[in-house]
Amino acid sequence: LHPGQFISSMWTKEWKTLLLRQWRSQRNLHTRIISEIMPTKESTLPTQPKVILKAVSPLPTYIQAWIHDFETNTPLGIINLDRKIFGSPIRKDLLQRVIVWQRDCLRQGTHSSKNRSEVRGTTRKWAAQKGRGKARVGTHRAPQFRGGGVAHGPKPRSHATDLPRKVQLFGLRSALATKFAQNQLVIVDNLKLKTHKTRDLLSILAETYDEIRSCIKKFAKSPCFNGR
Repeated sequence: LHPGQFISSMWTKEWKTLLLRQWRSQRNLHTRIISEIMPTKESTLPTQPKVILKAVSPLPTYIQAWIHDFETNTPLGIINLDRKIFGSPIRKDLLQRVIVWQRDCLRQGTHSSKNRSEVRGTTRKWAAQKGRGKARVGTHRAPQFRGGGVAHGPKPRSHATDLPRKVQLFGLRSALATKFAQNQLVIVDNLKLKTHKTRDLLSILAETYDEIRSCIKKFAKSPCFNGR
């Protein structure tokens, strides 16, 4: 017989059933062992309580500062200020970006110049096209002539730039924290005055606050103050 025929003749139904039973018994054994090791949905293990650790800052969440009277600059009491604002880190780079952004938004952008089509003058051809031995000239309002238009001159436009909102707020916090650290921030209870005259307000600022006195003197010498 051929070897293949001999093997096929030995592979009878009894051998198949015997091997199938052996394989099923081994599979059931592995399943039972795994079920004993791994818990099922019905059997629950005892759970341990979760411990949540939170970092607590040793510093208080506020900063104390004096509150003053506006007219006399006398201290009236103590006020608590938010440390996130008046104690925030000072970032010079963000301050520079915020200042540039503010100054860009304040620019009027009304500069304007006339081009060759807006300059007043005749539209006739200034010289003959040929026969002169010189360069051809179409109009005398060209930029290369005296009294002509301006080439690529400025036109009214907006100089405003974009800055993220978070950078704006961080720059404001840095400015307030800087002034507070330099003792140049005065906190008053209210801004009520007896009169509405600007002269009285300037006198209060010049007599009460030493930091503003020099600014008042410079402003008094300016022509827009008119000596009042």
